[in-house]
Amino acid sequence: LVIGIAARGIDWVSMTRPQLIALGMQYVRRLSLNLFQHAQRISEVMRIRGFGSPEAHVLYQEPLPGLGWRDVMSLAAVAALTALCYTDLTLGEMAASARAGLGKVTLGAG
Repeated sequence: LVIGIAARGIDWVSMTRPQLIALGMQYVRRLSLNLFQHAQRISEVMRIRGFGSPEAHVLYQEPLPGLGWRDVMSLAAVAALTALCYTDLTLGEMAASARAGLGKVTLGAG
């Protein structure tokens, strides 16, 4: 919807407030109509596939697997790589600031 609005090339600055409100209401109407049509299609497909009521519906869901040792090792490798990259970046920035003379810190107001 937003791409469609942008593609129309509407000059928003030259429009008056009532025109902007009318245009906004037109887009809200179109969006809500589209939403209700989509919901209607979903309900028709559910009815065709035999969905009767929530009480009669059975949901089959497999249990989620736990974290295995491979998962833990992969997460540790990603964490180590991230820490290595961050440390390298920080040390490089610290070395560059020290070379530029920005590493000197003076305490006090004098």
